[in-house]
Amino acid sequence: MKSILKNRGYIFLVAIMMLCGNIISAQTVKTVGTGANYTTLKAAFDAINAGTITGNIEFQITTNITESVSAVLYQSGYTGSGGTSDYSSVKIYPTVSGLTISGSFTAPLINLNGADNVTIDGRINAEGGINNLTIISSNTNNPTIRFINDASSNTIKYATIKGSNSNIFFYESAGVIQFSNSTNTTGNDNNTIDNCNLTTASEANRPRVMVYSYGSSGKNNDNITISNCNFFDHLNKYTSGSGGVFSEAIGYNQYTGSTTIINNSFYETQPFTCTGTGGAITLIKIECISTINISGNYIGGTGPGCSGTKWIKTGNNNAFTAIQAGSSISAPIVQNNVINNISWTNTNIGFATWTGLQISGNSVTGTID
Repeated sequence: MKSILKNRGYIFLVAIMMLCGNIISAQTVKTVGTGANYTTLKAAFDAINAGTITGNIEFQITTNITESVSAVLYQSGYTGSGGTSDYSSVKIYPTVSGLTISGSFTAPLINLNGADNVTIDGRINAEGGINNLTIISSNTNNPTIRFINDASSNTIKYATIKGSNSNIFFYESAGVIQFSNSTNTTGNDNNTIDNCNLTTASEANRPRVMVYSYGSSGKNNDNITISNCNFFDHLNKYTSGSGGVFSEAIGYNQYTGSTTIINNSFYETQPFTCTGTGGAITLIKIECISTINISGNYIGGTGPGCSGTKWIKTGNNNAFTAIQAGSSISAPIVQNNVINNISWTNTNIGFATWTGLQISGNSVTGTID
């Protein structure tokens, strides 16, 4: 009898532990869209910031969403919205194909302000391998997505990101996807952009920089990963040398730490004519970084992997650099990159270089292959 009671007690204890485990790991699932739990992503983020919904949170996007103000998500423990936020993770994904989150106003469309463990997954129900979510801001002075104030361990994947931010590099406001500064402790670390399409929101208003990082002194933006993405039809056609106006796909500047840029494609689907004179186009420009891994990227052509017909550039006098790494880099890994299928013509007489790979520094040692 004692043995039976002991076994029953053990089974009961295990059942209680399993129940508690299920409670601990339980997810809060809410819908976002017309007729849903929340009509906008901003409203959904506001509910997290106020502590209305907590734990491991999933937002299912059910319809197209138009934001009229910035959707801001703060860190867990935030107390500025009438309550205290308390979440472990946030996952956002569509439930049907072809959805958009859009807006145009003088602020980032999506602003991860100290937010951690956020995943935006553009696949239907976060499954399969097809991109079904477009995030688009047509504002010419602000990013589409911003990471700021120690926003860390976040992932954007299988999404199309469009923007028209025309702010130039060397400024903290540049970039369609922007890794910004921090007033907190560490910087915006361990963030990943994977399997995304990155392009302009408007052919008439192409951005200056697609992905940009400019951190804070002593708070580098560390461990940024850009992988398996397609960068296309976004380089600004008015690349003038006056005032330092240039165009880049990826530009990392002050207070940016280690980075990985692997297996991406950079191309233009149509002939490209520059109307400005003296400026430069750089696909990958890295400055002020301690360690880098730039590998397996394709630059050129009209499709991924340097495929299709030639990327044709005509027009005024403009320099070209495929990959440029600056003097602060101590141990670069730059290997297995392909620069191919490009026709680059300058019509004006003047100095304009065409450079495949530029690594500069007093003592650069690493794998450059």
